Amino acid sequence: MLLDYCYSKNDGLTRKIAQINDFLAFRSGSEDNLAEDIIREKLTVQRASITQIVHLILEREKFKQGNISSLETEIQGFQSKLYLYRCRLYPIELDNKRKGALEKMISDLEKRQKQEDTDCWKDTLELWQELLKLAAEYKAALRKSKILLLE
Repeated sequence: MLLDYCYSKNDGLTRKIAQINDFLAFRSGSEDNLAEDIIREKLTVQRASITQIVHLILEREKFKQGNISSLETEIQGFQSKLYLYRCRLYPIELDNKRKGALEKMISDLEKRQKQEDTDCWKDTLELWQELLKLAAEYKAALRKSKILLLE
């Protein structure tokens, strides 16, 4: 309920929450199809988990791109100021202290850019590993379901 309220403005997340709620809901089926129901439910949950992990990876990549873009904008601003000073288009001579400060700002922003790439890689590494594990489990469960349901 709280999650539905928090994500009510994001239809995609609300839809995913509804899917998860459906998966968690108890459904009584006929006893004849109990094995089929269990297998299908397991496959459905695994598919949903795979989809969720893919969305998490994509969201983190999107977040990284936004951060990188804002850092690039800041870097370009400082580089423009430095260029103006170097070309003497600016009426005041650039002293070494001011030049050094601009170069340090550019260097710090470039470090933050590299750090964002590294952080994103670290954040998504576990997700990629989990995705590969889930995909293997899903494929194995799919094979088992074909064998069991054909008998």
